[in-house]
Amino acid sequence: MNKAIKGLLVAMLAVSATVQASTNKTFLLPRSHGVNLPLELSTFNQLIHRKAADKFGANFQATGFFNRTASEDETGEYFGIQDNSTFLLNNGKTGAAVADLDFFLHNQGAAAADATVRLHPKQEAWGVRFDYFQDLEKIVKGLYLKATVPVVHVENNVELRTAGTTATNMNNYLRGSFSNTTLNTANAQAALDHLKMDGKNDSTGVADIDIVLGYNFMHKDCHHVGINIGFTIPTGDEADSVHAFEAIVGNGNHWAFGAGFDAMFRPWGNEDHNIKIAAVLNYRYMFKESEKRTLGIKDAAGNVLDWGHYRLLGKIGTAANAQLLTPAANVTTLNVDVTPGSQLDGIIGLTYNNGGFCVDLGYNLFWKDQEEVKIKSGTFTDGVWGIAATTFDTTNAGVATVGNANAALNLTQAVNVANLVRSSAETGSQLTHKIYAGLGYMFSEWECPLMLGAGGGYEFRGSNDALEKWELWLKIGIGF
Repeated sequence: MNKAIKGLLVAMLAVSATVQASTNKTFLLPRSHGVNLPLELSTFNQLIHRKAADKFGANFQATGFFNRTASEDETGEYFGIQDNSTFLLNNGKTGAAVADLDFFLHNQGAAAADATVRLHPKQEAWGVRFDYFQDLEKIVKGLYLKATVPVVHVENNVELRTAGTTATNMNNYLRGSFSNTTLNTANAQAALDHLKMDGKNDSTGVADIDIVLGYNFMHKDCHHVGINIGFTIPTGDEADSVHAFEAIVGNGNHWAFGAGFDAMFRPWGNEDHNIKIAAVLNYRYMFKESEKRTLGIKDAAGNVLDWGHYRLLGKIGTAANAQLLTPAANVTTLNVDVTPGSQLDGIIGLTYNNGGFCVDLGYNLFWKDQEEVKIKSGTFTDGVWGIAATTFDTTNAGVATVGNANAALNLTQAVNVANLVRSSAETGSQLTHKIYAGLGYMFSEWECPLMLGAGGGYEFRGSNDALEKWELWLKIGIGF
């Protein structure tokens, strides 16, 4: 409860300050496609607050939408190394945006061997959002109930590109198709089976169901002010970390509870020709659930290793001709407890109504707390794995004690729970700013008013822990 209160206070004070970019990350869970006040309320806000004293008080809309990321290089820096989306893997070179190729492709030998890696992650999503609003005035004046069910298809692509003398092998390694499973060779290694960059990965489903019970304690012709409580039923995906930049529908399978505020004022005009100002705020606290995430690795001095989750590990104490080096992601992908914490979605909007026409223009702020990842007890055993030296001949036996005189040519550092980096698997705090506009028309004189609308928006991010994207939508609604 204290964390929820603290998160709400921080969210309400969130400003668009410059945030240090994240890098060397293994997991990104952006804003759920079901959390989108502009998509919900543009035009529909006029339908649900119309005069309907002699009606049942029900309102329904279906909104088809499409959105796509922009500024993908910054997301590439998130999954890359040293704040770079393009970097060099090379034997013998040092400097900015450089790592040793033999950390990932074992015992390549030639000093000239290199591979340039570029990450350009993209996301496309489309679907239909269904919103139902039920006026409960006949039970209690000012009471209402609403529900949201978004059906979404999400398609992610880390868009891996490689160049250089060892580009093919590096490309195949990251896609999970490079291996050498002959045990009596000097460079035996297993294929990558987690955090793969193997092209598009997608998911389709319901991006969580949100239920809200609200009460308008002020509800006049020219204004209304209300509060509500709401909860989120998780119906989407749970992370499995098979793919880098994993496509996930919903919030990661977390229950959520919270409250909201809804107000609208008419500073000018009459019922048919007017200007309205709306302010809406929704808060949710997302509870702890189990997920599968890939943890990073740090060295003995506490420094996070560049792409430590892709480095090769060997088993301590393995017999000669029995060693098969394994990508760290195959080992450090664990069942962990994830607490997303607080989330805030708010809009300030201006609406111009003239007859049946409705024009919306507004600003949307979204903020989400930094995730907290905790390793479950007993999920990782110390003293089993060590980081392989780049020149380790895998026909040799694995050292019994990492760090002895032969460690430089064998296993250089043990990987224990203390060396696992939880922050690599945590999505950082997200802050985005969206400008949106909508155009609609409502056939208000009909027995059951029909609403048509269209709109779009552009979402700017405060850091690369979130996605920058644009979106378009079309909607139809009816009141009865």
